[in-house]
Amino acid sequence: MPPAAPPTGTVTFLFTDVEGSTRLLKQLRERYGEVLAKHRDLLRAAFDAADGYEVDSQGDSFFVAFRRAKDAVGAAVAAQRALAAELWAEQATLHVRMGIHTGEATLAGGRYVGLAVHRAARIAAAARGGQIVISQITHDLLHDEEEQLAGVEITDLGTRPLKDLERAVRLYEVSTDAIAADAEPEEIRIAILGPVEAARGGRALELGGRQQRALLGLLAVRGGAVVPVDAIVDALWPDDPPPSATKVVQTYVSRLRKALGDEAIERRGPGYALRVDRDSLDVLRFEELAERGRLEEALALWRGPALVDVADVPALRVEAERLEEVRVRALEERAAAAIEAGRHGEVVSELRALLAAQPLRERPRFLLMLALYRSGRQAEALDTYREARTLLVDELGIEPGEQLRGLEAAILRQEPELAASAPPTRGAVFVWRAGDGALEPLVALAEPLADGRELIVANLVPPGGDLAGAAAEVERVRAALTTRAVAARAVSFTSDDPGADAARLARDQDAQLALTPCPAELVAGGVVPPSVAAAFEQAPCDVALLAARNGETGGPVVVPFGAAEHDWAAVELAAWIALATHAPLRLLGSESGAGGRDASRTLATASLLLQRHLGLAATPTLAAPGPEGVVAAVADAGLVVAGLRETWPQEGVGAARLALLRDAAPPVLLVRRGRRPGGLAQPGAVTRYSWSRAR
Repeated sequence: MPPAAPPTGTVTFLFTDVEGSTRLLKQLRERYGEVLAKHRDLLRAAFDAADGYEVDSQGDSFFVAFRRAKDAVGAAVAAQRALAAELWAEQATLHVRMGIHTGEATLAGGRYVGLAVHRAARIAAAARGGQIVISQITHDLLHDEEEQLAGVEITDLGTRPLKDLERAVRLYEVSTDAIAADAEPEEIRIAILGPVEAARGGRALELGGRQQRALLGLLAVRGGAVVPVDAIVDALWPDDPPPSATKVVQTYVSRLRKALGDEAIERRGPGYALRVDRDSLDVLRFEELAERGRLEEALALWRGPALVDVADVPALRVEAERLEEVRVRALEERAAAAIEAGRHGEVVSELRALLAAQPLRERPRFLLMLALYRSGRQAEALDTYREARTLLVDELGIEPGEQLRGLEAAILRQEPELAASAPPTRGAVFVWRAGDGALEPLVALAEPLADGRELIVANLVPPGGDLAGAAAEVERVRAALTTRAVAARAVSFTSDDPGADAARLARDQDAQLALTPCPAELVAGGVVPPSVAAAFEQAPCDVALLAARNGETGGPVVVPFGAAEHDWAAVELAAWIALATHAPLRLLGSESGAGGRDASRTLATASLLLQRHLGLAATPTLAAPGPEGVVAAVADAGLVVAGLRETWPQEGVGAARLALLRDAAPPVLLVRRGRRPGGLAQPGAVTRYSWSRAR
């Protein structure tokens, strides 16, 4: 029988995780749940037999504590033998990675916390499917008892780096004949959360020079999506590509295939794509773990700044900044969870470090104030607020947000509610204008989306412009919003780089959506001007350009949908608008596509996902092919929400989107997808992974 209470003192921790779960889900479909249930039964029986205390389980993973190292290793061996002996459905053998570490147990709120737990999780993350990897301490405790583990061999793996540990640590593999016979073939691992690296079976692969590694980074940040050859050329040679650039790319791909395997990179349509599952690419694994709330394991995958060795490539520098935003959100949510669990003292230094890097960011400042107050450091908590107010007023001319102001007031009153949980952030809707274009249509669109959120309005003027007039205008907007019980703030300042400044505001104010007028030069020429391109490239949230129309419009929200990356962002935003305004939602596809097949199947897939996740029905509609057909099909719409073309930096917005901006009767939103969760995400979400996983 397993123990009724968690072991204390010196405890051995075991983490497990199924490798290749995405591949299994695709292979087994409705039988996947049955296979996972069998996996849980086998592992739980092995752990119970060794008196393991089950701390947590997440469907495809376990966290178990044992009183003795021998019991933990014996349970892991028994579990791997049971998995290897099982006759799985459709030959879908499960390969489970296991990590074990022994240390002093610290209990807080009935849960284990501290370095020993973190190290065990990191060791599990470093293992391959079918492996049992143990720490030096666990190995030393087993040293005199190896003869009691029949058929077990322990192999020194050497030193390996683990996240957040200053020095590499020595690890060991525990194996048996039964496990080795059915062990999964060596898999390729590609890592970009740090320097660009790849490994096969734990052995580092040679990836060539900077340009070649940058190409792998470009493919990796897109997961399995196609990266056009033209986009690769523009990224690798942004200023002056050589005449042989396309052939050089082919050579790089050939060399990478030689290192990674011929099937790792496939030619698809106009470009190349990686063929990897979620477990083989660290950025996809990070998103999955973060979405499941397993933040320790997710953050353990980071080995330094993302793409650090190729971040001088402009396209990858933008991706690195977006990935850093997701990492910071994960750190914030981990800190919030620690505060909720009563471990407020543990997160103070980490939150101070976050603020040192991004001093205008309000979420970590809120958490730091709360952690300091709960640690009995009220004066420091209030100093933290005053510092925030000085920075925001001096640099942006804006007061702190409602949440920060409310926390300061609560601290001054020493309200008992401060002992409660840290509330998850609801984010903000951010509206900005730089130059021409009216604020009123933007605010009218944003106001229903700001339900329970702040609405931030910014008016950016060029140096020497009418700053006083701009400030007066946004103040009138803010005052009108507050009379309608909308939490709003307004700011005006001069800027010679409005796109970059808008992106910074969106990041620091936790925006879930940034709205701005569609610039006239884009409508005229179809090319995104530099001021907007900077926002597209740097803002962590979705960015949408509004081509407004005169007069009142009514009717459904319509999304021209082709299942491309930014099209999914358009579906999410359109669904958010439809839910907030009670408007019907319509998905639009071509009546004649590849091979003569219409787009109804693609529309049906998106419609089913909307119904599953949001309970929102979307009507499918087919349009005649070509820009004219799209414009005609949206004539009765109240709003059109279109995703940005994926090749917009090289080829502009494209003929169909340009026709909508110029000729469509209803207003048009053109959307660029960001990494930050949108308005439909659950509070506290770190990534957009749940939607992408459903696809």
